[in-house]
Amino acid sequence: MRLGVLNIDRVLEGHLQVKYDVTHLDHVKDFPDIDALYIDWIPGNRTTPTLIRQAAVMDNYVKKKIPVILFDRHLRVSNKEYNWLRKFKVFFFEPAINYRRKFRYMPVWTEIYDISSYPNVSLERAIDLGCFDYLHNKLKSFEEYYVEFGRLYPKWSTWYIERDDRLSKEKRDEYYELNVKPGGFSSLNTKCSILIGTQKAYEMGYLYPYVFDIMRDGCLPLLPQEHRYFHCLFSDTVIEKPGDINYILEGYNVLCIPSLIDIYERVEKYYPEMKVNHTVDVITKCLEE
Repeated sequence: MRLGVLNIDRVLEGHLQVKYDVTHLDHVKDFPDIDALYIDWIPGNRTTPTLIRQAAVMDNYVKKKIPVILFDRHLRVSNKEYNWLRKFKVFFFEPAINYRRKFRYMPVWTEIYDISSYPNVSLERAIDLGCFDYLHNKLKSFEEYYVEFGRLYPKWSTWYIERDDRLSKEKRDEYYELNVKPGGFSSLNTKCSILIGTQKAYEMGYLYPYVFDIMRDGCLPLLPQEHRYFHCLFSDTVIEKPGDINYILEGYNVLCIPSLIDIYERVEKYYPEMKVNHTVDVITKCLEE
């Protein structure tokens, strides 16, 4: 089967290539013949080449009535988009446990590593605590964890990604004074990241959708205790107060890799639906319907 893919991540791509003839649609100018389509949905209202291509690909292939697997990673497919796409053979998935009844649950996926197979990464890192997520709707949690930690523990470097995020100059200045700085950095040079979310995200079981990407880079995820659905997965790194973050950072060099391996073991034991093999199985079943 010829499977067209758009915006796919390399982990899932590698596993799909074992079963399908995978064709990338991101940059090709035409629309090659395919039997099915997988798309990792990119949200946005601005006119960008990526969004234009996404709209064109969807419009072309759904009208040909081929099966489409749509993964709404950011929970941003609108009602208008859904109502149009549901007229065709589209399977809707989202990584939220308890959100839209019209979408099936598909968590973000990961390969499973043990101590011998985990990627070789350096634990010497410039950023101690870094936030990679958008902030404009998560300020309450951001201030409760990141900003309060920066205020109480200035010896550690605390950063957030600087982006067009509707964050006021007053807030930026306030955070800077409290040792929480904006800048560009990656999970390869960051020790820990707190998986903050909105209250709604905590209630619906929606986890930061790139958590396994940062883990693969050696960045240890810390889970706010409000994130009730995933305490079992991150049992060693659930945090309630700034002192918990300080404790984990003090032992990062010793604790990081064992803690990451423990998370993978818990995926294997308690959350097998997060394994990339399971994701491939779900996609295959849809395409066989």
